[in-house]
Amino acid sequence: MALIGLESFRDEELQQIDKRATADENRHALRILKEHHVGAVGYLIVRPDYRQDDFDRLAESVDELAIEQPIFTTLTPFPGTVLFEQLKDQLVLHDWDAFDGLTAVLPTALPRPEFYHQLANLYRRAYSRRMPVASTEGVPWFEQLARAIEEIEAPAPVEG
Repeated sequence: MALIGLESFRDEELQQIDKRATADENRHALRILKEHHVGAVGYLIVRPDYRQDDFDRLAESVDELAIEQPIFTTLTPFPGTVLFEQLKDQLVLHDWDAFDGLTAVLPTALPRPEFYHQLANLYRRAYSRRMPVASTEGVPWFEQLARAIEEIEAPAPVEG
């Protein structure tokens, strides 16, 4: 397996985070891996401005490209990065514990519970059909993760 920071399948999103790769180059990289019988763990960024159709398109892209192990993270501008400097005035959370890659620290287009439900469903959709997985107490690991995501509660915003 190879870890690949795909980030997105949309050129405009890749440009916004200064990825220096195109969606076509990402697809080409995945094809090369498949040709050499190497699986892909593909990291993909879920933007807080995603709406239902964006979540659907991301799930479809993962299915189309048959990424063996997609990992979905919420766009998080980590302190010390250019992205943080660009977006720090938009932060709705200043609790550094929330900067975990899943919690939305920026405003979401969908109501927050719906955003987390859609994020959880990305994992359900991606893994329920891809692999038989061991479970704990009869619940597959991806369902346990999805449930935990749906239970994320936004910490109270901190002034500052």
